[in-house]
Amino acid sequence: MRVATKIATGSALLVLLLLGALTYNVRLIERAAAMANDLLQSQFAASEATFSLLRRLDSLDVLLGKFLLVNRPDHPAHARAPEVEDGLLDEMEAFETTLEELEALQLSKGEESAVALLRDQWQHFVSYCQKVVRRRGEQPSPAPEAIGEVLPSLLQDLKAQANLVYQATGAEVRSDARRTQAASRKVRRLAWAVTGLALVVCLVIIVLTVRSINGPLKRLVAANRAVAAGRFETRLDPARGGDFSRLADSFNAMAERLSELEAMKRDFVAHVSHELRNPLVAMQETNRLLLDELAGPLTDKQRRMLLLNLDSARRLSAMISNLLDLSSLEAGVMTYELRQVDFVELLHSVAAEFEGRLGERGLELHLDLPAEPLLALGDRDRVIQLLENLLDNALKFSPEGGRIEVSLRLLAKLPKGLPAALAHRLANGTLGRAFVLLAVADTGPGVPDLQKELIFRKFHQVSGRSRARGSGVGLGLAICAEIVAAHDGAVWVSDRRGGGSVFSVLLPGPLRTDPAVESRLRLPLLKQQEAAS
Repeated sequence: MRVATKIATGSALLVLLLLGALTYNVRLIERAAAMANDLLQSQFAASEATFSLLRRLDSLDVLLGKFLLVNRPDHPAHARAPEVEDGLLDEMEAFETTLEELEALQLSKGEESAVALLRDQWQHFVSYCQKVVRRRGEQPSPAPEAIGEVLPSLLQDLKAQANLVYQATGAEVRSDARRTQAASRKVRRLAWAVTGLALVVCLVIIVLTVRSINGPLKRLVAANRAVAAGRFETRLDPARGGDFSRLADSFNAMAERLSELEAMKRDFVAHVSHELRNPLVAMQETNRLLLDELAGPLTDKQRRMLLLNLDSARRLSAMISNLLDLSSLEAGVMTYELRQVDFVELLHSVAAEFEGRLGERGLELHLDLPAEPLLALGDRDRVIQLLENLLDNALKFSPEGGRIEVSLRLLAKLPKGLPAALAHRLANGTLGRAFVLLAVADTGPGVPDLQKELIFRKFHQVSGRSRARGSGVGLGLAICAEIVAAHDGAVWVSDRRGGGSVFSVLLPGPLRTDPAVESRLRLPLLKQQEAAS
């Protein structure tokens, strides 16, 4: 599946899921609101009807009292009895209408039972009233004394029952309110549950989409870094389909081509370097024979020209040797014979070889070495080559009249200023050992911060330093890095105070448990304490 299709599919699923959750929540809220509205309207109508019944019962009580009063034979207002009867009958009709409206409403079982009882009592009251109440135009008749005593009692019973209906309606209102609150809580819980489920599913979709894209991208980035570091054998798995599969095929084809080109370059460099070495040796021997005047005497000018020619041939021979050494290192055919070597003795020997070249440039070499031998595991020839390349690099980039400083130390722990990546690697692989620290400082132009790691790559030259006298093709430091790596050490460059660079080499030293080594490690600490006291 293409990357754009993955993103579009994931986004569409997220939108649909969120829209579905939103629609469901809206429907829940609308349903709850409709239920609450229905309950509210029904209970409001029931409460209003019950309250109206109570008011009409109060009016009936007043009118019934008047009726019974004016229908007494000895009452002076007996002539107004028909108007009172009409008012009483109108109020009874209004009560009947209101009661029917209440019965027509949707009531609970408790309300229905109370209203039914109210209906029975009302019918009983009406049957008694019909015996004494007449319509307008009919001959009024006095109320029998027994009925006159019963009607007020029946009316009080109606009032009591109407109050019970009102109480039942109020209780139902409170019950409906509780049910509405419970339904609201349920709706909220459902809404939160649906929203939470939607969010979880959204997160799952996002994670799956990101993983399906991020995983191949990480592998692609790691493979590109490996190729950039020179590991052209790196390949990607094109098993999955889509854009990343095609990208993996293209990357593998590129890496294969780069690997072929690298192999061709190594073979070409090794072949050409090997073929050039013999003619160069012959040229150097011829120059030496001429300088020894075996072919006849030389003038001063001829001797200077031959010396210049011999020096150029020597530099060219050194470049070719570096090319051959680098080809052997990269091919993995370079062998190392690790044994105890004295770094102090090797530094004195290499420094003696450079005395002539240092004198020609007017450079001062300062050695800061331990008085006692410093023994550690190493390949003698490769360590000498390492020291020569570092001193040759310092000599090339130091101005005439400058100073080169070489120091050697035995350390109990990793030094300050060591890059974090190198410190992590050495800390995990050199447990229980001391460290040999070699530093070569020059007074040259220095190395920019952005170039401090790149300078140890083959054929890499820093602008400004490449124009130094006798500069090579950028292989010396690359060979140093390969030799140091083969000894499980680290090499890096830092800035020198006052200008210039310091090239440091850290190699695993002897075991710290050795009594002689332990005493030498403690010596600098004791000197510091004495100086402090």
